[in-house]
Amino acid sequence: MIFSFKQFDVKHNESLLKVNTDAVLLGALVQSDTSQQKILDIGTGCGVIALMLAQKFVTAQIDALDIDSLSALEAAYNFTHSPFASRLQAYPIALQNYNHNTLYNIIVSNPPFFEVPDFSKGKNRQDISETRKKYATQYNLNFQELIANAVRLLTNEGVFWVIIPFLSKAEFLSICLNYNLHLQQEILIRSKIGNPFHRSVLCIAKEEKRNILQRILTIYNLDGSRHSEYVEVTKEFYRE
Repeated sequence: MIFSFKQFDVKHNESLLKVNTDAVLLGALVQSDTSQQKILDIGTGCGVIALMLAQKFVTAQIDALDIDSLSALEAAYNFTHSPFASRLQAYPIALQNYNHNTLYNIIVSNPPFFEVPDFSKGKNRQDISETRKKYATQYNLNFQELIANAVRLLTNEGVFWVIIPFLSKAEFLSICLNYNLHLQQEILIRSKIGNPFHRSVLCIAKEEKRNILQRILTIYNLDGSRHSEYVEVTKEFYRE
């Protein structure tokens, strides 16, 4: 199973995090004013976010972590077969155990956000293995662990980008404040005009900002076609 972007292809047969709208949105929306980027992708899955950032930030060195060994192997395969191979590295390791003596200008994560007891809800009613359940929920990485380690690995001027459920935003930001991390920017995501927001893309940093940027992004038109807002932010990545 191959997903082809403008500048790279992504094989996503084995990894837990496959090419999906959340991952593409995060990769497309990440911004940074830093000229020399060192980037960390936490929970890389098939590596799509890391690859998007390698395309966007042409001098960036990117490290990508995944506790699931099959995901890390597939990400490594995708990195090796991309035009950015020399700037990407995948590590099959838990974030909590990652000690690379490196601080990062940009940290990104599309983290596990299902609580373990809640994973059977919604579209996740299928019978899944206990291993997959652990890797796909907060069993191995909850919000507090994610944030605590982001603080540990982030430069003083760095930015931490995540995409999480809109209803989890208050909890996530409360934990961030406990670690002296502050909201810089928020993009509220909705499927269609008139629908409730279902995702928040957050930019967090150590520096407190007086004027927080906030905007809305709509994914689909009412007829199911891609909305112009989504087309605009992803135009450098999707093939026509």
